[in-house]
Amino acid sequence: MHNKNAGINIFLIIGIIISCLFEWADDYIKIGGVTFAPMRIWLVTGFILVFIFGDVKNLMGNLSIMVASVVFISASSLSLMNSSDFYYSLKRLFNIFYLYSLPVVFGVLVKAINFNIISFELIVVRCAILSAIFSFFQLTTGFFLLTEETRVFIFLEIPRINSLFLDKNFYAYFSVISIGITISLLGFSKKSFWLIFLFLSVIVCTGSRGGYIMVAALFFSIFVMRFPRQISFPILLISITAIPTYLMVGSFFNFDDIYYSASLRDTESASAGSRIMAWHSGLIAWTQYPYFGIGVGNFVEINKGYFLPTYIPYWVSSGIDALAGHSNYIEALVESGIFGYSAYILLVSTYFVKIFNKSVAINKLKIYAPIYVACCFGFMFLTYNSLIFLLMCGAVCFCDTRSEN
Repeated sequence: MHNKNAGINIFLIIGIIISCLFEWADDYIKIGGVTFAPMRIWLVTGFILVFIFGDVKNLMGNLSIMVASVVFISASSLSLMNSSDFYYSLKRLFNIFYLYSLPVVFGVLVKAINFNIISFELIVVRCAILSAIFSFFQLTTGFFLLTEETRVFIFLEIPRINSLFLDKNFYAYFSVISIGITISLLGFSKKSFWLIFLFLSVIVCTGSRGGYIMVAALFFSIFVMRFPRQISFPILLISITAIPTYLMVGSFFNFDDIYYSASLRDTESASAGSRIMAWHSGLIAWTQYPYFGIGVGNFVEINKGYFLPTYIPYWVSSGIDALAGHSNYIEALVESGIFGYSAYILLVSTYFVKIFNKSVAINKLKIYAPIYVACCFGFMFLTYNSLIFLLMCGAVCFCDTRSEN
């Protein structure tokens, strides 16, 4: 029994470290022409360990998560019938299965050995510190800097850093999670102040405006959690379900005003305007296949410039053809239709309810509802599924309530 627990404990630690520091390896490490994806290998091994050591009771205790995950994957699979590239969409569907299996596999193993949430937090914070140290080395040397892009913060022009992530926004996402976990680990204290300051500095250097929004959402949610459940629960749930729907409706029906406003403010690059154009084009494409969408993974393939108003110059409209949706919510709707979008909202809400209940019941887990809400705000402006976020969801939802108390 002791050897089993020690082995699974090491396996979980390896998963956390990979998800924090080695996301880049999924695209960059190739052996014999085959991409070496360490987290996918970890998941396959995890499935085997769950089969051997997992307890059916652990799954039944989180049956709602299992059902919501299956519903979303099933709804996404229906989009295959409309896909212009069936085999590519099938490949993307397997990627969805991979991503949403991670929290379940991790969570079941957490439950199997009563892996303490403090151990999870210590590893994440240490990895975040290492990543921050590397990012400032990157800032001064340019090593592993994916693009030589700068962004102005107040009056300083700062090179955008990505640390060990494939995108500056991805690194900002991880750093916001690290701030929340630091608060959980150390509270609002002198010790935590310097770490929070470090991670905030990193977010500034990423130049990620989505990261700034996530930071605001994190501290807003911490404030809201001070109110009784009857007030905090609906406010936070509405913020992660109704707000993205409102943004989609606005980008569809009020495109002219929003695009003009974004273009005036987006003086450094066309990133904000490009996203709004991509959203608008994707939503118009969705109206042609409203029920089951255009096919998983096909957002980047559609001729988005074709759907834009004629007053937008061709050199601008043609420049967004290869853009992703820059929003998990919008891609779920466009690629999988209203059924897929409804299933995605169900999945997001199910995890929120579970994490919120744990946050209210267990003082040690109180920060995790705000972290979850902040990450959902990140989903509104980024096509991304953070590996450490998925593991965090599994750890919180499946952790032993008694041990955490």
